[in-house]
Amino acid sequence: MARTPITLLKTAVRIAQESPVQRIARMQRGSTTRDLQSLARCLGLDTKEIHRMLGIPRRRRGTDHAAGKHPVLSLGETERVVGLWQLIGQIQAMATPSTPAHSSSVARGFGAWLASPAEILGKPASHFLDTFEGRGLIHDHMQAVYGNTDFNRI
Repeated sequence: MARTPITLLKTAVRIAQESPVQRIARMQRGSTTRDLQSLARCLGLDTKEIHRMLGIPRRRRGTDHAAGKHPVLSLGETERVVGLWQLIGQIQAMATPSTPAHSSSVARGFGAWLASPAEILGKPASHFLDTFEGRGLIHDHMQAVYGNTDFNRI
């Protein structure tokens, strides 16, 4: 069953609202490459682009790709996936006053911005997605620049 962009956005908002303990438990349970596909769909990006942005290799050693199974990510890779879901949810929360909470346009606009050559601190924003501190920089940048503006225009 394919998840719709709205369902995916609700996942991001739910993760952003979880306590740190809940997010840690989520990370310890692990993610799979299917979660990367869902992230890509939510942001309107290609799965290859999400792999690149998060620094997660597309091919996994010792997995049977032909069997159609989704390989499990390492704890560090899962932390990046959960962290990006959290960031999407936080940005949706910032945008809610100007955009309906059920609209996936914010996530797609954010995805387009991440894929663009727009720079913060002299590097493309996607350069910062693979670390906790980098995602914090992106959050702070988005809040400072777009805090109370229309996120449909980013």
